[in-house]
Amino acid sequence: MRVYKVLLTAIQFAAGCSNHTTMKDKDNIYAFRLKPGDELKKGIEIMVLDHHNRAGWIATCVGGFTRYNIRFANQPDSAGGEGNIVYTTAEIIIATTDKYHFTREKDGSTPWDELQVKEN
Repeated sequence: MRVYKVLLTAIQFAAGCSNHTTMKDKDNIYAFRLKPGDELKKGIEIMVLDHHNRAGWIATCVGGFTRYNIRFANQPDSAGGEGNIVYTTAEIIIATTDKYHFTREKDGSTPWDELQVKEN
């Protein structure tokens, strides 16, 4: 099954930033493409680890999947297959900043690890 709009679930590399962000520190933009058969989360994690990013967000991601896995809000289990396998392409642009450090931790507001934004 092909999915043409990419829905990404929360991963360690958090998608988002606070409203008061003024990007004065070192900012970078990374554009890359995953190829057929690649796994989306693994491909993003490799890029993040290779560049030692600690705070970033997905600016855009377009592609299709042969298999997909989505965890909907307030649901403990995922719907779909195991992983998000690229069909023909996944074209991704990620922006990063050194001003913040993003983590995921339990904060008591939900049973899940939630985004924590810390200034460096």
